Amino acid sequence: LAALRENAAKLQAARLTLVQDDGLAWLRHAHDVYDVIFLDPPFQSGLLEKALPLLAAHLSAEGVAYVESGESLIAPEGLQLIRNGRAGKVYYGLLQRL
Repeated sequence: LAALRENAAKLQAARLTLVQDDGLAWLRHAHDVYDVIFLDPPFQSGLLEKALPLLAAHLSAEGVAYVESGESLIAPEGLQLIRNGRAGKVYYGLLQRL
């Protein structure tokens, strides 16, 4: 979080919101909508499978979610994988609402 705050200050990102919270709890209870979401939970933790189905409700109509995983990504209901690839052992993808 400190690194994100530092980078936000360097970039003078005035319209940036950083949230320090339990990610799954926040996704379940927040009503905020974003243009960009970054999701990179620890691999093999099972968190990605729990978080992905909750993303669509938090993306704006043209918003995207950048996701990293230890295995190939499959878009959950309500989202589509618009770009994906692999770098070494990391699979990455860009998801958008249907």
